[in-house]
Amino acid sequence: MLVRKKCKEKDDYYVFIDEIQKVYSIINPNFTDGKHVLADANDTEVISFVDVVLGLSREKNIDLYVTGSNSKMLSSDIVTEFRDKATNIKLSPLSFEEYYGYIGGSATEAIYSYMQYGGMPLAVLKSGEEQKKSQYV
Repeated sequence: MLVRKKCKEKDDYYVFIDEIQKVYSIINPNFTDGKHVLADANDTEVISFVDVVLGLSREKNIDLYVTGSNSKMLSSDIVTEFRDKATNIKLSPLSFEEYYGYIGGSATEAIYSYMQYGGMPLAVLKSGEEQKKSQYV
């Protein structure tokens, strides 16, 4: 509801929901006096991330982007929920060969840096430990 309220104007909005796998299902607030109550496996009248994403995707002025790093989120069941409504883009981190090919220098220092920050492209573009650490804040 908050996103819809913020995006009521006629302007176009870009909405990003990051790490969707960390979203919990709740019992529909209409049944809990407006309170947000985490749903159990046996609960009915549940609102899940699928409901939220499908609802936001129907808004004409919202361009919606959803990310998830959990393989469960990439399952064909999830993709089926959004058939004809979404484009699935799979991203992979850089291999060590790609990472090292870009930063060069000492292979030993490069492998330690790669292990600490992973093969995320942003880690390659940042210089110095503090800048690399700041991307994770």
